[in-house]
Amino acid sequence: MSAPESQRIFWKFNLRQELLPSPGGDARWAVARKALPIALLCAAVLGMLGVLAIHRRSDVFSKLGESTALYESSPEEEEFFKEAVGLPGIPGEMARNHVTPTAAPKEAAAVERAVPHDGDCLETEEFFAGYCYKNCSALTSGRMPIRSSPNTCCNKEPCLYPSSLDFSGPFICQGYGVDIYGHCPRLPGVCDGNEELYEGVCFMKCATLTEGHTGGEKPFRAGPNFCCSTKPPCFNIFHITTEGATCTGFDVGGGENGHKCPHEPLITR
Repeated sequence: MSAPESQRIFWKFNLRQELLPSPGGDARWAVARKALPIALLCAAVLGMLGVLAIHRRSDVFSKLGESTALYESSPEEEEFFKEAVGLPGIPGEMARNHVTPTAAPKEAAAVERAVPHDGDCLETEEFFAGYCYKNCSALTSGRMPIRSSPNTCCNKEPCLYPSSLDFSGPFICQGYGVDIYGHCPRLPGVCDGNEELYEGVCFMKCATLTEGHTGGEKPFRAGPNFCCSTKPPCFNIFHITTEGATCTGFDVGGGENGHKCPHEPLITR
């Protein structure tokens, strides 16, 4: 046998062996033949769905543009909404098939500031949040003339920045939260001419009550029934004189306008 003929027989034999399935591959070929029709059917269904989606897309977007409602209320639900409006937790106007535009935010309310030299506060006091305080300008020697809270003064508006604020006293009736006598802030109003203001109440002046007193004059009031020879705080008991009880002794009004007993300041405005 010649060499070309033997080479031809060799390649023919090898090619035949490659094309014929091996005995172990019969099961795999059987599974593949059964799965092929199912795969073709799935591909056809997906193709049809894709074509349908393309045709429906324009309709979907047009309907979305017509209305923003995701749910259409039934007549019974509409009636329920009408009855529920105004109940606790239910807004005054129930949303329907529209979107209510958000209202523009309102401007911040003006911050309350002290009113200096108010008619019912004394000359060196200022009116703030319903009470009379000693002027911030007097308390800070002019450095912080604007009161922004009971215990805070500032040097310029707006009183928001720490560099422009000065705080004194952790509680009211301390630090900057006092009246001109160093006591708690008082209600606005004025006393009669022969009276003095102490802790927000009008009393007859201690200077008048102790004039010619055997223990010496005690012109400074230290309590409802106490007068002192020195300015408050008056801690030395030897400087204090007391007399009477409720609406007697030193605990009395000036007597004018029916003010026999101590009384609240009179509002003049």
